[in-house]
Amino acid sequence: MTSLVASQVGRLMPRSEISHLVVPEVPAAVGIADLVAVRFDHSALKHRLASDVGPLCSPLRIRVLDLLRCDRSMRIGTLAHKVGSTPGALSRSTLRPLQELGVVELTGDAARATGRWRPVVAHVTAVELKLSKWRDALKQADNFALSADRSWVVLDQARARPAVAAVGYFRQFGVGLAVLGTDGSLRVVTPPAAGRRHRWLRALIAERAWAVAETEAAAIDAQ
Repeated sequence: MTSLVASQVGRLMPRSEISHLVVPEVPAAVGIADLVAVRFDHSALKHRLASDVGPLCSPLRIRVLDLLRCDRSMRIGTLAHKVGSTPGALSRSTLRPLQELGVVELTGDAARATGRWRPVVAHVTAVELKLSKWRDALKQADNFALSADRSWVVLDQARARPAVAAVGYFRQFGVGLAVLGTDGSLRVVTPPAAGRRHRWLRALIAERAWAVAETEAAAIDAQ
C-alpha cells in the first residue's frame, strides 16, 4: 500500500512545476506520518548546503531559529520565556550548540540569527495510511495538520465504506480522504481544507524529511 500511494502522492498535492520528495515514516508534531511529500524551496536549500548547515531535527532548536531574526537581537530571557525554558538551560542545550554551528550569534545576554539557517520547505503533504480503523487514522491525520499544509487519510477501498459514509467528519476536521482501489488507483473522496499549521512545526517536519532522505541515500551508497 505504501509504495502504491507514494507513486501517486502528487495527486494529493497542489499542482506545481516544482518536484517533490516522498519520504516514509517522518516524525510530526504528534505521531509519525506514514508518508510525507515535501516540495523544497530550492533557493533556501542551496543556501543551506553552501553554508554547510544540514538538517536540524531538534524541535527546540527549530523553535528558537524560527523566533530569532538577523536584523534585531532578542534577550535570552525573553526567548527562554517564549519557548518555556530558562535562560541557563536554553543557553546550554540550544543556543551554544547553535552558535557553534554558526547559525546564532550570542552577545552578552542577547541572541540573534546569522542568516545561515533558512527554512527549506515550500510545501508539505502528510499522509496516514490505514487498511481500516478510519477513526484512528482521522485522529492521527488531524495531528499532522499542525505540521503540514495538507493532511490526508488513505484507506483500502475494500474496507473504506464506513469512512466514506462518514465523510462529514473528515470535512469537519479539514482532513482529506482518498481510497486505494483494487487496481492500485487512488481516488479522492474529499480534499483537505486550508491548513492550520504552525510555521515552526512545518519547518521542523521538512528538516526531518530531509534527514530521513539523507539517511536512506547513505544506506544505498553503502550497499
